[in-house]
Amino acid sequence: MESAILDAAFIAFVYFLVNVDCPLLMMCQAPLFLGGFFGAVYGDLTTGIMLGAALEAIYLSAVAVGANMPSDQALAACISIPIALKTGMDINTAVTLAVPFGILGAFMDNFRRTVNAMWWHRAQKHIDELNFRALNFDAVVGPTLVQFIIRFIPVFIVSYLGADAATSLIAAMPEWLNHGLSVVGGILPALGFTMAISIIGGRELLPFFVLGFFITQFAHLPMLLMAVIAAALAMLHMTYTRSGQPALAMADDDEDDD
Repeated sequence: MESAILDAAFIAFVYFLVNVDCPLLMMCQAPLFLGGFFGAVYGDLTTGIMLGAALEAIYLSAVAVGANMPSDQALAACISIPIALKTGMDINTAVTLAVPFGILGAFMDNFRRTVNAMWWHRAQKHIDELNFRALNFDAVVGPTLVQFIIRFIPVFIVSYLGADAATSLIAAMPEWLNHGLSVVGGILPALGFTMAISIIGGRELLPFFVLGFFITQFAHLPMLLMAVIAAALAMLHMTYTRSGQPALAMADDDEDDD
């Protein structure tokens, strides 16, 4: 029991830590990173990375509109990946389990922001009083405490009860339901890629996506090499296209004017 409590506290603290207002820590919210991290901790790095990659595909095109993310990818990863690693849950089923928690995390974050509004009113008062010690509490300590309570406690409870509950649920699920969850989980990453295509938008950029997809699929090139090729193509596109006009044509016009 003690080990289960420590394990749940560890998962909850990791979730809190990646949400601290520090750019370096917030970069660790990616499911792929969390999958590799939890995989290393629980002794199955390969499965952890596979779980993280499956979740990463869903949130590939997630965009923070007005600083509001439509789903909390870190919560989805911190709940589903450890449970899947500890129970041997199918990857697609784990993806399906992660999605509702990701949506719930977005509501949790909005609740946190609403609660933190009180610190702004307190800060105004302390600025008028020139009470800089209290102002530091309003700006840093207080919001961090609220962050800890809202982030840590729910994840601790779910993580503590989640592994056993997930094991019992999987054992009790009929075969047809288990298969259905696996199918839905397999569809969700495709939805993420579809949203990415819609965000890319313009016809002139769509060929780059198609080219990159098929090169990755059939050439089996290393990811680093693909990144270099993509960067080179992007630079060529920016160099030879300025405001919708070929850059070389613009240069010729300048020479004629001379």
